[in-house]
Amino acid sequence: MNESERKDEEDSDISLLLKLAGPREKLPQELKQNWESVFRQELKAAAKSRQSRRRKWIAGVAATVAFCALLLNFIPHSPAPEPVTMVRVSSLSGSAAMTGVDGKTTELEKGMHIATGSLIETGSDSRVGLNYGGYSLRIDINSRVTLHASAVHLVSGQVYASDAVQRIGLTQLNITTPQGSVRDIGTQFTVRVSAEGTVATVRQGIILVDTGASEFQIEAQRGSAARLWVNNMGEVQSTQVSATGENWRWIYALVEPFELEGKSIYDFLQWSVSETGGELVFSRASDELYARRVLLHGSATGLDPERALLTVLEATDLKAQRQGDTLLVSSRR
Repeated sequence: MNESERKDEEDSDISLLLKLAGPREKLPQELKQNWESVFRQELKAAAKSRQSRRRKWIAGVAATVAFCALLLNFIPHSPAPEPVTMVRVSSLSGSAAMTGVDGKTTELEKGMHIATGSLIETGSDSRVGLNYGGYSLRIDINSRVTLHASAVHLVSGQVYASDAVQRIGLTQLNITTPQGSVRDIGTQFTVRVSAEGTVATVRQGIILVDTGASEFQIEAQRGSAARLWVNNMGEVQSTQVSATGENWRWIYALVEPFELEGKSIYDFLQWSVSETGGELVFSRASDELYARRVLLHGSATGLDPERALLTVLEATDLKAQRQGDTLLVSSRR
């Protein structure tokens, strides 16, 4: 007998046994009612438990949402940008004049406050450094600049801008020219306006140049500055130039002197690279530790950030070497 025949025989035997057993005895009515009652109670209890858990879950979610909303109300938000209302003369080389909105012309003095709307004019031997809404703004010789609350309008000449100074709550610096506008995105850059057009040069970070017809984003590269030239026809050319050297040296005439007395070598080096557009790098960790621990004495008044570097380090155990836009500091030993 094969497997299939054996299975058929077993099924036949089971069927015969069920017939012989007859119909199953009916459940007594009282017992049936008791079981149904117990079943309903259990079902009701289970439903109630599920509903309770659901209410707790909803309440928990609601409490979480309410807490988050309350927390958001207490999180400090950055203050809304505010227009610049006053500008301070931070440095001055030679004599320069200011013409106010009332048409009155006044000679500038260091520390003077200037109302927005004023026109600044420099001569062939004068430069002006301004604190404009937290920005370091420096105006070159033979320049005409109008200081508005929301922008600086460069009529002619050249300006340098750096956002190294804190400017909490203030708008991004926007320099407008006859050929368009130049907007800062965390940078050090110059803008020059001449009869031929506008030249924007960035040596750290990024600037946006808007010609009215198009917008260009230019970014400084490691070891060089990026330059964009827009002529009077709206034509645009870009190139790479040096991030240091003679083209940048004029801004050092307006650098506020670094107070050496009691400051560390590290503080001085950071000031130097921030002014010259470089990056500070130490050859060894021990060199940086030395720079942080040793305090300086004396004065560097009259020295620009590049020349002061050589003079100050001469009296220490450190030396510095510029490699592109990197200032490499190492031990003399």
